[in-house]
Amino acid sequence: MGSCLKKLRVVLLSFFILAVTAPAAQAYVLSGPHLIELMTTKLGRVKRLMAVQKLFIYDSGLQHTPVELNETVRYLFPISFRSDIESDGAKRFYVASRDAAVTIVDGQIASQDESRFDRYKDILLYHSRTALIEHLTLMGLDVTLTSLGRFEGLTAFVIGAQYPDVSSSQIWIDRETFRPFRWLIVENRSGGGRDRFEIRYLNWQRIDGKWYPMQIEFYEGLQLIRKIRVDSIRIDPDIARDIFDVEHFRSMYQTLPEHGLDSEGAGGLRELKMTIENFKKLYE
Repeated sequence: MGSCLKKLRVVLLSFFILAVTAPAAQAYVLSGPHLIELMTTKLGRVKRLMAVQKLFIYDSGLQHTPVELNETVRYLFPISFRSDIESDGAKRFYVASRDAAVTIVDGQIASQDESRFDRYKDILLYHSRTALIEHLTLMGLDVTLTSLGRFEGLTAFVIGAQYPDVSSSQIWIDRETFRPFRWLIVENRSGGGRDRFEIRYLNWQRIDGKWYPMQIEFYEGLQLIRKIRVDSIRIDPDIARDIFDVEHFRSMYQTLPEHGLDSEGAGGLRELKMTIENFKKLYE
C-alpha cells in the first residue's frame, strides 16, 4: 500500500512539474474562429459610430515634427467606412463598402484601391465572425493557426502564427479582455524578402456599450510612422447611407487624366495632380 502511494506521489509530482514548465505555446489555445467570435462579441455591437481624431504622420528625418491632420471617420456597421480629411484647402475622402473602395481628392478619383493605412478599420468594422474570417483569409492570414505569446508584458492569443514567429501575418488578442492590440501584416516583396507592417490598438475605452481604441499606431519594422489620436466618439449618430456609396462616387467623379487638356487648363491640372500626389504620399 505504501509503495502504491509513493508511486502515485511521484506521478503527480511529475505531472505538476511538466504543467508548470511547459512552454506557453504548448498550452491549450482556443481555435482561431472561436477567438474571432469572442473578439467581435466583446467589442460590442452598435449600428453607427463617428470619431473625430488627429492623424500624425512622421517623416524619418523629422520625427519630432510630424504632419498633423484633422480627420473624421464614420462607420456603418458591419460593412461600410468613410474617412474625411481637409488639409491646406485640399479635401480628401475615402470610402470602403464591402469589397469596393474609392479615394477622392479635390473632386477627382485618386485611387480605387485600399491603402494599407486604412486597413486598421477592418477588425473594428466587421461584426460577423464569418465575414471577418473571410476577409482575413483573403489577406493571407491563417486563422486556423493559433498560439500563446507575450508582448510588452501582456499574455495574448496569437492568430496566424506559432509564437514567437513573426514571418507571417498575425493578430494578437489580449488573453484577459479579448480585445485586439496588435496586427502584423507581412507581405512578400516583388524582388524577394518580406515587408512587415504593424498596427497597434491602444487605450481602449468603452462608450455607450462599444469598445474603441483611442490611440492607433502604425509601424514599419520598429519605426513609428503614423499615429491616430481619437478626440471624441459618438455612438449611433445620424449618418446618411448615401455617403458610403462607392459606385455612386465612381460614376460621379472622374479619374485624373494624364493628357488631353489644352494649355489653358494645364496649370490647374498640374496643381491638381500635385495635390493628389501629395495626398498619395501621405497614404501609400
